[in-house]
Amino acid sequence: MFSPPPADFVGQYNADRIMTYTITGASILGIVSGFFLQSLSLVFKVFAVGVLIAAFAVIPPWPYQRKNPIKFAPEPVPSSSSDTASADDSTTAKASSESDAESSHE
Repeated sequence: MFSPPPADFVGQYNADRIMTYTITGASILGIVSGFFLQSLSLVFKVFAVGVLIAAFAVIPPWPYQRKNPIKFAPEPVPSSSSDTASADDSTTAKASSESDAESSHE
C-alpha cells in the first residue's frame, strides 16, 4: 500500500499554526455572531465548520507539509575486520595513555 512521506518539522509547524488560527478565528466569529443573533446553535455550527476546515487543511499529507525534507547522516561504509581491529587497538592504546596521565597527576 502506498504511504506518502511524513511531514517535515517546518510542515508540522505550519500545520499547527493553520489549525490554531483557523479554530481561534472560527471560535471568535461564532461567539460574536451568536451573541448578536442570540443563537447558541449558531455558535456551535460556526465552530464546527471552522474545525472541519482546519482538519481538511492539515490532516491529509499535503505537499506544503513536505517542502523541507529531513536530511539524515549518510550510512557508514562497512569496513573490513582488519581495519576494525587496528582501530580498536589504537583506541585501547589511547585510553591506556590517558589513564597513565591521570595517575601521574595524583
